[in-house]
Amino acid sequence: MSAMNRYNLPNWLRWILFFPASIVALAVAYPIVIIGNMLLPFTGQSFLGQLFAILMAAGVSGFAFVWTGAKTAPRNQLLVAIILLAIYSLFMGAAIFAKVSLPHVVSTTWLEIFAMVIPGSVGAILSCLSFKEVEEMQPSQA
Repeated sequence: MSAMNRYNLPNWLRWILFFPASIVALAVAYPIVIIGNMLLPFTGQSFLGQLFAILMAAGVSGFAFVWTGAKTAPRNQLLVAIILLAIYSLFMGAAIFAKVSLPHVVSTTWLEIFAMVIPGSVGAILSCLSFKEVEEMQPSQA
C-alpha cells in the first residue's frame, strides 16, 4: 500500500498535486544532500568533497523530481514519469540555453552547468526506468 493511499486522498487531488509535489521534492532534495555532506567528517571542505556533494545533490534532486511526481499520481505512473522526465529535460535545456545566450549575465561556469545537468538527468532517467521495471513486474490487467 502506498503512502498516498493511506491518507485516502481523492484521485482528483492527487492529479492536481503531482507537479507541485515534484517541484517541492526538487527544491528540498538538493539542500538536504548539501547539508548532509557538510555533516560528514570525511568530506570536509576539500574540492573533491564539494564536487561530490554537488554531483550527488543534482542526481538526487533529478531523481526526486520524477519519482515524487509519479508516486503522487494515482494511475499511469510510468507515463507520468516520462512526462516529468521531459519537463526536467526542458529545465536543464533552459539552463544551458541561458548560459549560451546570456554569457555576460549568467554567473555560473560551464563546469557548474554540466555538474547540474548530467547527474540530474541521469537521476531523472533512473527514476523513470524504475517505474518501467515496476510496470513490467506487475501482471497485465486484461
